[in-house]
Amino acid sequence: MQDQSNELKKYRGRVVKEGILKSLFIGIICGMAALIPVAFLTWFFAYKPGLFISIAVFAVVTAAVAVPVYFLRYRPSVKQIAQRIDGLGLEERMLTMTELEGDESFMARAQREDTRRALGTVSHMLIKMAIGASLIVPLVICCVLGAGMTAVDALYYADIIPSGLVTLTPEYTPSIYTVSYSVEEGGEGSVVYYTGDWSEETPVSEEGDQVVEGEDAPAVYAVAARDWIFISWSDGVGDPYRHDTVVDGDIFVQAIFEPMDPDPDDKEAEDDSHNEESGGGQGEGEGEESESQPGEGEPQEGEPEEGEEGEDGERNPSSEPMDGSGEYDRRNDSSKKIIDGQIYYGDEFDDGYDQWHERQGSDGNLPDDLKGHIEDYYGSIETGGNSGNSGTGSGGTGGNGGTGGSAGEGTGNGD
Repeated sequence: MQDQSNELKKYRGRVVKEGILKSLFIGIICGMAALIPVAFLTWFFAYKPGLFISIAVFAVVTAAVAVPVYFLRYRPSVKQIAQRIDGLGLEERMLTMTELEGDESFMARAQREDTRRALGTVSHMLIKMAIGASLIVPLVICCVLGAGMTAVDALYYADIIPSGLVTLTPEYTPSIYTVSYSVEEGGEGSVVYYTGDWSEETPVSEEGDQVVEGEDAPAVYAVAARDWIFISWSDGVGDPYRHDTVVDGDIFVQAIFEPMDPDPDDKEAEDDSHNEESGGGQGEGEGEESESQPGEGEPQEGEPEEGEEGEDGERNPSSEPMDGSGEYDRRNDSSKKIIDGQIYYGDEFDDGYDQWHERQGSDGNLPDDLKGHIEDYYGSIETGGNSGNSGTGSGGTGGNGGTGGSAGEGTGNGD
């Protein structure tokens, strides 16, 4: 038995190598088949450790397949080795010798001697490793695809190429939108770009501005003309300052302006002036009471006019508005009422000023310089109102033809 094993040893090595090689090829094919999808998915979804994961998967699958395939299919037996040797021209001498193994008869010993002489005439190198195309073709295809996918994974890992999700996703081109601000037809005013410098008013473009999707439009401000007032924008925004951000569509809005209501005090002064002219003409033409003669209801010479102080410092209260206690009430003074001649301007000022304070506390988008300008505007109204109020107390109402310059001086800037 030992002699027979020695005779077959050098031939056995060639057959064993062939079995190991075939098993390894099958293992590599399976390993590459597992590596390709793993490498592709980790590259496509931008998972950088995927390079090492795919390599580990290849190694594990190759070993897990090659080892059992060799032991279960390609590990050669003595009989298989004898058949391969007989294929070299020994005419089944090796196969017969293996069948007579352990037989010590004369014929068995003679047969073994004859087989040994025949083996001396052939070299073990004549045994070729037979690997068919059924293994080579799949092996080449899997290796090419697997190596290519591994190279892609490695390039992505080195930040040389982008991930598959970025590569295969079409590039997004943002839209361009038109943002247009204008003045409503019939209104008098303008829309200017807001730069924070009120001395530089640049009108907005008549064609509108082109804004890239997702970006901000330029800030603008609606400026009313003299004797006109800003009402709102056509989309309902009530603040003359606006800054449209994160534009996602075309914007076409107009600033709405309306003429201011005439000042009631100006209308009263105009009516008084008209009455003076009418009264003066009648006095000259018809010989009625002259300017030097007091008319009915007018103060006699030396008496203070209604609402004025006399020589002793007392006021003539006959026509001044009074409150319930008999004291002078500024709220009932018609010269201090606006809009419809019934509303005291101080109440309107207080309400507007309170609303402004609530607005600037809740709206964080108002610029600081704009807040300052509006605060100054309210301050100028309040200062003018106070100065006018003080003037009323000393000068009277003025405007009636016979009061002269002292009455006109008394009105001040109360309105």
